[in-house]
Formats: sequence, structure tokens, C-alpha cells
Amino acid sequence: MAMSFNFNNIKRRYWKVTLKDNRSLTVKMPTKEVFDAMAKITGEQNSGLDIDLQMDEIHSICCSIINNNMERVVLKRSDFDDYDLEESMSFITEFSTFISSLQNDPN
Repeated sequence: MAMSFNFNNIKRRYWKVTLKDNRSLTVKMPTKEVFDAMAKITGEQNSGLDIDLQMDEIHSICCSIINNNMERVVLKRSDFDDYDLEESMSFITEFSTFISSLQNDPN
């Protein structure tokens, strides 16, 4: 008997996000580009980079994560200008926890 695998039958999981303006979006799993950016900023946190450059990068990552949503809402990086460092890093950390929980789930 031939075995097969169909990518269209994968059980998908999503993450519900509510923005400061109370819009709720359903975020999909990240792309490789977002994974790489998240890994890069985590390594840069202690490297003494200019805080403005770090904030731009962090807000870009938040924007990339949220723009990968089911509702197809597109945000600009500047939409995150009123999010502070603590909020932005908490978001990235919680998103990382969501991803890790899926990687550790055998189902």
C-alpha cells in the first residue's frame, strides 16, 4: 500500500491578537523570514545597538508577524510607533511561546 502526504490536510493553528485600537486579528504561523528576524533581534538585544535602530527592527518584526493574518489586514511599520519597547518585546516573546507550544505538541 502506497503512503501519501497531503499538505492541504495539515491541521492549522492560529493565534488571536488584539491591537491597542481593539482590532482583533488571527495570526498564522510565521514565515522563515520572520523566524530569522526574530532570532536576529534576540541576539542583538545585548549587543549595544542604538535603541532607535533596535526599536525600528522590533516594530518591523511585530508588523511582519501581524501582517500574516487571516483577515488580510495590512499594517505599516509606523502603526507601531505608539507601542513601547516593553509591549513590543512582550508581544514577540508571547508569539515565540505560541510557536514553541506548537512545536512541542505531538498532535
